[in-house]
Order: sequence, then C-alpha cells, then structure tokens
Amino acid sequence: MSIKKVGKVWSFRIDAGIDERTGKRKQVYRSGFKTKREAIEEMNRLMNGEYSEPSKTLFKDYIQSWLYDTHRHEVQNPSFEVGETIVRVHLIPYFQSIPLSKITAYDIDQLYTQKLNDGLANATVKKIHNLLSKALQKAVKWGLIKNNPAKDASPPSIHKTPKQIWSLEEAKTFLEICERENTLIPFLLAIFTGMRRGEILALRWKNVDLDKGVIHVEESLARTKTNGLFAKEVKTSHSRRDVYLSDSIREALAKYREHQKSNKLGLVIASKAGGYLEPRNLIRKFKALTKKANVPDIPFHNLRHTHATILMRMGENPKVVSERLGHARVGITLDIYSHTNEEMQKKTANRFDDRFWT
Repeated sequence: MSIKKVGKVWSFRIDAGIDERTGKRKQVYRSGFKTKREAIEEMNRLMNGEYSEPSKTLFKDYIQSWLYDTHRHEVQNPSFEVGETIVRVHLIPYFQSIPLSKITAYDIDQLYTQKLNDGLANATVKKIHNLLSKALQKAVKWGLIKNNPAKDASPPSIHKTPKQIWSLEEAKTFLEICERENTLIPFLLAIFTGMRRGEILALRWKNVDLDKGVIHVEESLARTKTNGLFAKEVKTSHSRRDVYLSDSIREALAKYREHQKSNKLGLVIASKAGGYLEPRNLIRKFKALTKKANVPDIPFHNLRHTHATILMRMGENPKVVSERLGHARVGITLDIYSHTNEEMQKKTANRFDDRFWT
C-alpha cells in the first residue's frame, strides 16, 4: 500500500489479492485526486471490500447472451420479439464493442438523445430504457458490474393526455351503422364489455356462457414471426377475468350465434376461412364504419376507454370498473381516467353542497 503526490494530484496503489488465473499478486492503482484526503477515502473504500474486478465482457456479447438465454424464457413470444428488435436495431449498433463495465449513465443518456433526434417517440425510447435497465440489473446480480448505470439515466417522460372517446350518442350512432352493415358483434363487445381487441378476436364460444350472461376472458390473439396468429393465455391473473353481460348483449350474441357459420376453432369472431380474423382487417373495417357513421376518428382501443369512461361518469364503483377492465390495481384505473375522476369529484362536491343547504 502506498500513497503519494505526483505533480498536482494524489495517487495510491493497494494490493487486491491473488489473480486466480496467473497466481500472481494483483494491484489496484488510482490517481487524479485533488487532495490527500480524497485519495485516502477512496483507498479505504476499496480496502474495505468494495472493490470488484471490472468485467471485460463486451456489451454486445452480454446483451445477446442475456436476451436468448434468460429474457427469452421470462416473457411470451411477442414480448421477446419486441426485445430482440430493440437489441438488434438500437442497442448493439450504439454500444457495439464497449466493455459492459465501461458503460455510464452519460452514455445511456446520449443514446436516448440520439434516438429522440432520429424521430423516435418518447414511449419508444422509454421501452428501450426499460429493456436496457432490466438487462443491466441482471448483470449486477450476476456480479459482472457493480451498479446499474441505467438507474441514473434520464429516459424521456411520457406525457399523458386525456383519451379521445365517443359520447353515448356517438357510440349509438356507430353501432346503428354496424348493425346495418351486418358487422355488429366485435364492436358491440368492445363498447359494452371493455374487452381488448386481442381478447375479442381470440374469444371462443366455449368461454361464453349465455345462460349466466358472462364471458370468461382467458386468451388473447398474438402474432410472432414464426407462428403467425395464435391465441395465447392473457398476460396476468387480473387479465384473466369474468365479464358480465347485460340482457341486450346476451340476446345479440345468441341471435348472432344462430346465424353464424361454424368454424373449426369455435371462434366468436372468425375470418371467412374459419380461422383467426386478421387484426388489420378489423381495424380497416372499423375505420370505414367510423367514416360512414360520421363520428370522430378514434383508435379501436379507445372503445375500451369509452366503455370505462361512461361507467365512471355514471358513478360506478372504480373497483368494479377496474375488475371489468382487468387492471391489476384500482389505482391504475383512477390514474388512466383521472380526468373523469375529477368530474366525479366536482359532482360529488355539488351534491354535498345541495344536500347540506336543503
């Protein structure tokens, strides 16, 4: 152990044990400290067991190993393919052959800046951040690096804006057009149950109990490069849920089933060939019907938001709405529909005021 001043800076050298591969003594050298005190503090930190040999593993080697050997077995195929694209298109070209241990929060922030300047959306860059942070956290757990630099990076924030939805009258007008065009059921389910597009397109009659008036949501339609379209189990235990139906929806489904051509998969919504309906075809039809009904052009997913918002404005218990949508926590529902919650708060305040003074 030695400490000395070289020019205007202080430096030190300490023993770091024996190299297991060579059997020779290892030493750690640090320099660049402005004061002797700073050098001593850093030297004591390393001598107290906080020193670890920096990994020589290259980022590109590590990220591919993590992706295919670990991440692939932790997520479903569609999520894995998204991760594979992020690694191949964004992460490896940027970090290339930089040693894993040399990557800093500054490097990561520079990546985010570059991607934003290239025109990527904040939400896309945030996905890059989440995957990178997950990979680096595993490297920390495996002892390849000491800290996760992504934790100190600053991914872009995602600005939440109120979801564009339809009014009751607009939803009614749209469904009238759907019925006239004989394409009612998928859109009726979206507006009256709040089910996701993939859940509707994977729904089988065996999971529809018309006697009890309930849909058992168990599957969702997915797509991978290798398998094409297929039904997979819904992601979480909360997404696996029972959605109860009103009498009018039960009747509409029963009438539809009587006239539906049978299909080999027992699907409620099937293609002409009897297989899964291509989601893009559903969206294409939705856009055409929206235009014909002369209602605001909104994403198909916003039919789910329309369902939830109407329930919230009716004063329905947020917990019931949350369970109907398959959210993990009621807080998620309140956060997404905060604008509607504010309207309810104002109405509650006015009702209290009216009751108090009468």
